Amino acid sequence: MKTTSEHLSVLLDCAKDFWTGYGKWNDWREANSDIEIDLSNIDFTEHIKNYKSEDGSGYLRFGWYNFRHANFENSIVKGLSFSEANLSYTNFTGANLEGAFLDKANLEGSNFENANLRHTDLRESKGEFNYEGAYFGGGNGRQIIKLARMGAFDNEAWVTFRKEEDYINLKGAYLMQAGQDKFYFRFDFSNVNLEDTIFYNTNFYECDFTNTILKNADLRKSIFLDLQCSGSNFEGAQLDLANLSGSNFTNSNFKGASMVSANLTGSNFTCADLSNSNLSNSVMVTTNFNKAILSGSQVYGTSAWDLDLNDSQQTGLLISKEGKSGITVDDLEVAQFIYLLINNQKIRNVINTVTSKTVLILGRFYKERKDVLDALRETLKNHDLAPIIFDFEPSEHRDLTETVQLLANMSKFVIADLTDAKSIPQELASIIPHFPSVPIRPILMKNEMVYSMFEHWENFDSVLPIFNYENQKHLLENVVAEIINPVNNWKNKKLEKVDAKQQLEAQKKKFEELKISDPEQYRKLQELGIVS
Repeated sequence: MKTTSEHLSVLLDCAKDFWTGYGKWNDWREANSDIEIDLSNIDFTEHIKNYKSEDGSGYLRFGWYNFRHANFENSIVKGLSFSEANLSYTNFTGANLEGAFLDKANLEGSNFENANLRHTDLRESKGEFNYEGAYFGGGNGRQIIKLARMGAFDNEAWVTFRKEEDYINLKGAYLMQAGQDKFYFRFDFSNVNLEDTIFYNTNFYECDFTNTILKNADLRKSIFLDLQCSGSNFEGAQLDLANLSGSNFTNSNFKGASMVSANLTGSNFTCADLSNSNLSNSVMVTTNFNKAILSGSQVYGTSAWDLDLNDSQQTGLLISKEGKSGITVDDLEVAQFIYLLINNQKIRNVINTVTSKTVLILGRFYKERKDVLDALRETLKNHDLAPIIFDFEPSEHRDLTETVQLLANMSKFVIADLTDAKSIPQELASIIPHFPSVPIRPILMKNEMVYSMFEHWENFDSVLPIFNYENQKHLLENVVAEIINPVNNWKNKKLEKVDAKQQLEAQKKKFEELKISDPEQYRKLQELGIVS
């Protein structure tokens, strides 16, 4: 009778042949049907390193193997594959099968008493077996086995099952669906405990996760399209590369969750808690974070557009790469801008881009005047510009004058509507003398009087002549001819002056060098009146 080590040797020798090893083993079993296979107290994970594929991953697997009546008592087979194997009347008492694959396996009469079955794949397995005292990761073993053997389309069976159960606890279960589609259709998971479950690369269509516990669940690469997930607990869950677009996560808990490269487009996170989560490289377009908590989250590489961040908490958002020194901001929508500023190689590009697009619009903001300025802003957008109307509260860190100066300093030009001017005199006084490279285009409604002290500013080179417009329609029709073109012409002349000045300075430098290197030639140029 062969010993345990001899049985193991035969098994591992067969496993060397990835595709046909099961045939060799099954033939050997048939030829030695009188032998009781003893594979107890063996740590199979120690042998995986000897079975590596080209990419370095372990491939020790026992799919389709005949282990009928074999003894794996107290053995460690974590993560190994027994897919479609014959495990009938096999003894796994006290064995560690965490993460093992028993999908489509025959488990009739097998004994898993006191075994570790956390994250074990039991999909479409067959047969009644003993799992008394087995550990399923904290969940109800009977319920886990029931769902694992339930088809993805069989939501009617799930509805019936739910009616029979007071509370469903699937904690620690492996719940990926088999086949290429890998999805659940119209399953009602509301109020179910799915903590620490594995749904990796699973699609959910028209499912309900309201008030569901998904704490520490593995949902990487999963798709949550237009689902109801309000009030759910995703604390610590893995959602990397998941598609969460269009779903409702109102009042949900995502504390410490990982959502790297996830798609959050159009999702509703109103009042959700995403504190200390990892949102790196995620896509957020029209995402609703109203009253959400984002504090302490990692946001490096996020793409954020048209977000609703009203009343949200955004303190300490980490914008540096993982493993780099911690640099934080307190506003998700400006995180990328700040990152560009602190990345020295990008500062020049940031300055060039901002100062070539931004236009500061100054004026009065009561309704009649504000309507004109708003219309002007929208028209300027059509000409590849980024107009800003200073109608908001100044920064907490800058007073009113400093804020105006800051905006002017980053602008391509400033439009100052002098009609019914009130604060304009002070604002222009803080801009014109200090920023001679920023042109000011004054505009004034026809038949209105310009304020008396403005004539002082007209002597400055950066202040263009006043454009008198008849009404809003006349102003908008002449945006190009009377605002954009004059500003561009002024800037071009400014550049020409700078270029001429630089050329003159360069020529002077050459003459000075000639004076030292060739005094005779320099004297001749003096005699000709070329140099003084």
